[in-house]
Amino acid sequence: KDIKPTISISDNMDKYIIRGNPNKFSVAIIFILTGNLNLDEIIKITMQKQTPINFFIDFTYLNKNINKIKEVKNGSFYTYGDNGVYAPDILLFSNNLLENIGNNKASYCLSDTKNNKTLQLCKNYNMYTIIPNITGGYNDIKNNLKSGSIILLESSYKNISELNNIINFINNKGYNIVSLDNLLSEK
Repeated sequence: KDIKPTISISDNMDKYIIRGNPNKFSVAIIFILTGNLNLDEIIKITMQKQTPINFFIDFTYLNKNINKIKEVKNGSFYTYGDNGVYAPDILLFSNNLLENIGNNKASYCLSDTKNNKTLQLCKNYNMYTIIPNITGGYNDIKNNLKSGSIILLESSYKNISELNNIINFINNKGYNIVSLDNLLSEK
């Protein structure tokens, strides 16, 4: 029988999420999709490694790359607003579009710092606001990796070329790389 925890994530949409459950031995990797990111290379690497990846998509990128996004089978997609700035019309349009073409519910916003405007807007749309606890590349992950980590890989060529090594390092440390939904699930 499923029992709801005393303190549930669903009761805390007005709080920032900075990590998942440390008892799960899992982490999640995030990329921000903007105009200069090589999505094909990321998909190739993650398909070979059978690794789920999370993408926060800029509104402009989403409008120009709908067909490419439809082809991605191992990714979860969420809106990144207009270059990280969330507005009601962009949030509504992007979430509807992503939920129609993707494999998941668009239930997360992404912020790099505490931003009460973003937090409140996302709460109004029944979404959680995430601030990753690791941002950067291989060395940042190597020095800060813990169970439950939410990792934002910066969209540089170096980090994409290191993606294979990053996945190997995380797996060799005994962690599973999972979707945000899986990492933040209370089951």
